[in-house]
Amino acid sequence: MPSSSRPSERFWSSYKYWLPPAVISLLLTIIYLNPFIGDWDGLDYTIFSLHGRPSSMALGRSLFTLFNFGLFKFAHALFGVRPDQAYLLFKFAVVVQTPLAVIACWLLARDLSGSRRAATIAALLIATSPMLVIYGGQVMTDVPSILLTALALTVHLR
Repeated sequence: MPSSSRPSERFWSSYKYWLPPAVISLLLTIIYLNPFIGDWDGLDYTIFSLHGRPSSMALGRSLFTLFNFGLFKFAHALFGVRPDQAYLLFKFAVVVQTPLAVIACWLLARDLSGSRRAATIAALLIATSPMLVIYGGQVMTDVPSILLTALALTVHLR
């Protein structure tokens, strides 16, 4: 791979490496999708998100609830999503973020190791992680936190 190629070009040409773990994570998340609200945190996050208030819980949870607030306002204005449907909106936003988190982890592992194969193994380990699979189908902060952390570390590394 020539060193003059841009990272975005190298990323898209490496789809054979990062796409399978991303698809596996999405399929596992859908298969094990929790049909209920899940942990009490999900209800807490939904209520805080609807009111546009930061969560009282620590770390990135305030960012999570404020992102969901913006997402709800957008979906409400554009599609008429009601407050009683907000939980499903937030839940499926996390489902969509699950393969994105795996791809972000693949990028980070590739940049750290310099190997697409090693990055793929790392992404497969993350994609099949019980934590990612279980929390990928709930309104929880774990998946968005992995996504944000992997992207931030990748940017910082570069």
